[in-house]
Amino acid sequence: MQKKKMSTTVIFIALAIIIGGTYYALQPKSVKASNDLTAEQIKSMLNDPNVVMLDVRTPMEVSGGKIGNAVHVDYMNRSFESEIAKLDPNKTYVVYCHSAGRSPGAVRTLQKNGFKNVLHYPGGWADWSRKN
Repeated sequence: MQKKKMSTTVIFIALAIIIGGTYYALQPKSVKASNDLTAEQIKSMLNDPNVVMLDVRTPMEVSGGKIGNAVHVDYMNRSFESEIAKLDPNKTYVVYCHSAGRSPGAVRTLQKNGFKNVLHYPGGWADWSRKN
């Protein structure tokens, strides 16, 4: 009986390690630091007609406020790629979410879809709402 319990424990631990490693591997990775902006940099860009703030949070999150006249496209929605296809790829996009959990993936998706000028605000709404 003791051997069976020990072997079950070993199997459980191995599965936990495999699942944990897979979860970590699937998490969005940070965007290059050279693309990252601060709140101060964003303030100077808000009135530039060639810069679009792109809020990729959920509708419920956006109902609590957004940065400037940000365009909202929910990264978690299945239609994310079809919605960004409607945007002008010649503009500069500053992508943000709440605190950089989703925005790195959104940045990569924009770049994969031909957007050349994509910047990232890793502080997101959490940082912006504290400072402004």
